Amino acid sequence: MLEASDRRALAAGGGSYLAVVCASQAVQLVAGITTATPLLPTLLGACTVGGASAVALRAADAAGGRRRSLASTYACHSGGSADATAALAGAALHVCFGLGVRFWALSPSSLAAEGAFAWAAASLPAGEGYASTPQREALQRFGRLAGCHSCGTRFAAQYVGDHVPPLSVASRRPRLLSAVLGRPAFRFYPQCRACSAQQAATMNRRARDLPSTLASRAVYHLPSPLRATSYVGVAVVALALAAEADVGPARRALSIASGAADATRQKLLSARATCVRACVAARSAHLHAEPAFHFCASGSWRILSK
Repeated sequence: MLEASDRRALAAGGGSYLAVVCASQAVQLVAGITTATPLLPTLLGACTVGGASAVALRAADAAGGRRRSLASTYACHSGGSADATAALAGAALHVCFGLGVRFWALSPSSLAAEGAFAWAAASLPAGEGYASTPQREALQRFGRLAGCHSCGTRFAAQYVGDHVPPLSVASRRPRLLSAVLGRPAFRFYPQCRACSAQQAATMNRRARDLPSTLASRAVYHLPSPLRATSYVGVAVVALALAAEADVGPARRALSIASGAADATRQKLLSARATCVRACVAARSAHLHAEPAFHFCASGSWRILSK
């Protein structure tokens, strides 16, 4: 049973971690950094997680009224290292890799590429045409379960099939690049009406060569309870509390989170299989090749990180 001070520490650590993550994303939105930006989102995401974890432990210390910091305690219980910063970095990396966190997903969702909530198993192969009726039905189910791939909402009245990459973006691809790399592979991701309308307005302005603000090209998204990234702050504080109480291996603090991740993953895979069978059974004129819907498990074992 957790003591009152430990509960306050977990709440303060988790809340301060999410506050830093939200602030980092707001800065990136103003700077025009999105999930489509090469390399930089991954670097900034890793820095954000490290900095937010440090803030989370400081907040946990203040909320719990501790004289000795949790970071120092964890350092002494994890190999005898006296370097609290190094121990904290190791703990944060352990949590992130254990939960399959993708750092670039902490950036604002691009409207011209996969969003921060784009799950591979919650998408369908697409051509250059509109989604067929069976595909739209499948995308509705994906949207209810996985959420809009741009903003993450799971409570929209209706979801549309968003072409990724958008057709207007693919059509502007240099011919030389297309000749070397081939045609881009399109996929349908569920997208809510609000994000779809914002995307359409942005693409129309680009088509008419009109300037658009940096914020209009991306979607700011709040932390989601379905994303492993949202629990890193709580997990890091839990690791330090486990070390302070001399509970044993720090991995025990992740057992509940790992179990929840596996359960959600299995639920999503089951829903996808049901949708695929419905699409194949419908024999739509737009769906010619059944193997296109076969799921490759090797590419989606870290569904929650998306």
